[in-house]
Amino acid sequence: MVSAGAAWASARACSTRRAHGSQWRSRFGAGVASRILAVTTGRRQPAREGSLTDRERDVLAMIGEGASNAQIARALGLSLKTVQNYVSRVLEKLQVADRTQAAIRARGGH
Repeated sequence: MVSAGAAWASARACSTRRAHGSQWRSRFGAGVASRILAVTTGRRQPAREGSLTDRERDVLAMIGEGASNAQIARALGLSLKTVQNYVSRVLEKLQVADRTQAAIRARGGH
């Protein structure tokens, strides 16, 4: 297990080198490095809709239309549990607390 301090230092080094144009890669991927920095600095940026997968955008659009998880599952041919997982990921990526906030975002709100 890597200590939080070591992880932060490695992530910071990765982002600093990347910012200076170096092709250096740490043992952490860029996504992991960004998440470590976000958690350790408390500065998380909400995901843009473009960073959602195609399926997550499908789920978000249906949330925006007021569909329940069961309705989304039927329409997309997925299990209810899979839809619940997609909804959780969408809420997390958009950094919203609930479906209502996600629906507002889906309809172009902030």
